[in-house]
Amino acid sequence: MHSFIHSRLDYCNSLFYGISDKELSLLQSVQNRAAKVVVGGLKFDHVTQTLAELHWLPVGKRIVFKIGVLMYKCLNGMAPQYLMNKCVFKNTLFQTHDLRSNDANFLMVPLNRLKIGSRNFSIFGPNI
Repeated sequence: MHSFIHSRLDYCNSLFYGISDKELSLLQSVQNRAAKVVVGGLKFDHVTQTLAELHWLPVGKRIVFKIGVLMYKCLNGMAPQYLMNKCVFKNTLFQTHDLRSNDANFLMVPLNRLKIGSRNFSIFGPNI
């Protein structure tokens, strides 16, 4: 059950970033039911302690964790080149002013005016 459910929840879960709370709660209920099946819990048992015992992150935090791991791989040269091209450091763009923040290795977050645009990897990756 664990490998079946989590492989489905983890597959392309960076696409789940920014989905509505209603849709996220549906995914969380799938994970909650799987946890109850794994430990043999009853229908109305609390699942928070069960998730902690199984060392399972809630779905929302799991999505953020996976994106964080992907950003780590991008910054350390372990990701595909097309994703590493999305990660641009500010100090490579703005060298006209001598600022202390030039040594901080901040990532450039492109300007965005649309809600759908905030789900772009080059925007939500550096924010996470």
